[in-house]
Amino acid sequence: MKNNNHSSLLTRSKLNNAPQPDSTQLQNYLDAVKAFARLTYESIYVINYEDMSFEYVSENPLFLCGYTANEVLEMGYNFYFTTCPMMI
Repeated sequence: MKNNNHSSLLTRSKLNNAPQPDSTQLQNYLDAVKAFARLTYESIYVINYEDMSFEYVSENPLFLCGYTANEVLEMGYNFYFTTCPMMI
């Protein structure tokens, strides 16, 4: 999303200058999210609001809109601009 000029409700949550997490802390966090995702039928996704990317996307097809979880991870926040009508 770094080159996008979209300004909307979807971008108003962007964080700037957030402290860098410890990499082991981040891995433990994502392991807990993955475990929770295996226990539920709900769509689970984790957004990094600092760089507007996804850190985790569950395999639930209802959220993925025909994409794979890896494709959505690669698209990052642009996934919303591709699949959702613009909210201003």
